Amino acid sequence: MTPFSSDNVLPSARSLGPVLGSLLLAGCAVTPPQVDAEASISETLALPGAVVFHAHGRPIDAPSEPTTTLPLQDAVQRAVETSPELQAALARVRIAEAESDFSRLLPNPILNFALRIPEGGGSPDIEGSLSADLLDILQRPRRSSAAAHRLEAEAASALSTALDVVAEVRDLYANVQVLEELLPLLESRLSVLDRLREVAQARLDLGEGIRHDVTTLDSERMELAVEASRRRQELRVARMALTRRIGEPSGAATWQLDKWEGPPAVPTVEAAWIEAALRARPEVLAIQWEIQARGDEAAIAGWGSWNGLAVGIDEERSDGDYSIGPSVSAPVRIFDRGGARERRASAFELEARHRLVEAQRAVVEEVRTSLVSLSGSQQNLDRVVRELIPLQERRRAEIDEAYRLGHVDVTALLFAEQALQETQTLRVGLEREVSTALLRLERSVGGRSVFDSNVSRSGEGSNP
Repeated sequence: MTPFSSDNVLPSARSLGPVLGSLLLAGCAVTPPQVDAEASISETLALPGAVVFHAHGRPIDAPSEPTTTLPLQDAVQRAVETSPELQAALARVRIAEAESDFSRLLPNPILNFALRIPEGGGSPDIEGSLSADLLDILQRPRRSSAAAHRLEAEAASALSTALDVVAEVRDLYANVQVLEELLPLLESRLSVLDRLREVAQARLDLGEGIRHDVTTLDSERMELAVEASRRRQELRVARMALTRRIGEPSGAATWQLDKWEGPPAVPTVEAAWIEAALRARPEVLAIQWEIQARGDEAAIAGWGSWNGLAVGIDEERSDGDYSIGPSVSAPVRIFDRGGARERRASAFELEARHRLVEAQRAVVEEVRTSLVSLSGSQQNLDRVVRELIPLQERRRAEIDEAYRLGHVDVTALLFAEQALQETQTLRVGLEREVSTALLRLERSVGGRSVFDSNVSRSGEGSNP
């Protein structure tokens, strides 16, 4: 009777190496994708080292050094460093990396053996086999390519999330700046109305005025006081929103921000901006990578009906006789010939291509609407700065001269001062509109670096 041992049933494992080795090597030549999402995002945002994936959840209030000031660049960096949305996106990149690594693994060989004892006694019959999934090996390069493309798509999606975070924090920061710029102007207008009201009351007491003037000024002052109170409340809420965005929702929000500066004028030629956006928008790039992944899947879809195709080595030992040889297992393609799989994979690819067109059209619309808003706001701001403010300043100077000569009373001078302050308030509001339009344009073309690059090229193109 042949003793049962691994040496009896596993000589095929040693024989399998030279037989299956060349076949397995056919699936080994797969280069792993080189994707570093954190470094790529940091480079795009011009924030070296700011994007780091954290393996554990962050606290509600991220630890930070106490500070009395918060420059815009620091706010942007802290928002990127503490963003849970970005961390979730980077986690999805890690998932895609693991799936890419998995797609490059060779299938584990399957070991089968059977021990049969003859009914009449005698030596047992031993059968053993070692096989490998041939279809899995042959499809491995394509599957690895599809997984690599999906990894690139997730990295592009993570960049999109980072750009959203930056756009939001910049908008919140500008909102706080504008409100802090507006409040002193509103306080000055209240002061002027107080003086006007005093003059109107004095005239009424002397019998030279009418009650209607006092009542009208009281009404205007109350409306302006309510607006100032609303703006103070908006400022407090805006500061709280900014603290949440930089990762400190429970923070005191008492830091001093950069002084508000009017936004610069930028060229608004559509063609250059649309071209830059279609080239750099990560949302478009993500779908393009997905299309490539779908193409890889479509290329191997028809082979799905061959699932179960395997090659290996079979051995048999019976009554002292030993035999070994190659074996092939294949499905009988009677019902499933792969056509449905091919149509399904092609439909997925077509769906992705249609979504690409949809995304590209949305990008074009976003760029154009941002440019329309920017152009209109810039024109209005330019009129106010170049024409309306000088006119109001000239009017005040003329009334001031007339007042010194005794031609008008102080009321006319105060009304001229109030009109100038209202124009200054209008200027700040328009600067905020321009700033908002610039931020939307910056986001619609794919981030600050693309925005600055396009502005530079436009400037160079306009030089003689």
